[in-house]
Amino acid sequence: DEKALMQDGIDAMQTGKLRQAEKIFGNLITRNPEFTEAWNKRATVRFMMSEFEASKDDVFEVLKREPRHFGAISGLGMIGFRTGDLNAALNSYKKLQRIFPASPEAKRYIPILMEQLKLMEL
Repeated sequence: DEKALMQDGIDAMQTGKLRQAEKIFGNLITRNPEFTEAWNKRATVRFMMSEFEASKDDVFEVLKREPRHFGAISGLGMIGFRTGDLNAALNSYKKLQRIFPASPEAKRYIPILMEQLKLMEL
């Protein structure tokens, strides 16, 4: 059952069994490719394993299914940060702020990124 497998994957993530969690979420995706949260959790696991391109691929799958998914958009920002693509990170956090103006991540990271990119707000 999807709910039980999802919980198994979350439990594996929380106990540091990242490969096991990745496999569980992958199995869920294979069973039901429209299961947005399975894509999102696998993206998170892959990010935790520093597999940023694979994580980004999964995030794009989430956004195809749910374009306003806060966690996925924030995840793209974190990937941009970690890979040094600060413009992509800034664009992600600005999109997040447009969708969710109270976003703590957007409020925190936009000024940092703008400073790092030496941009001035108009």
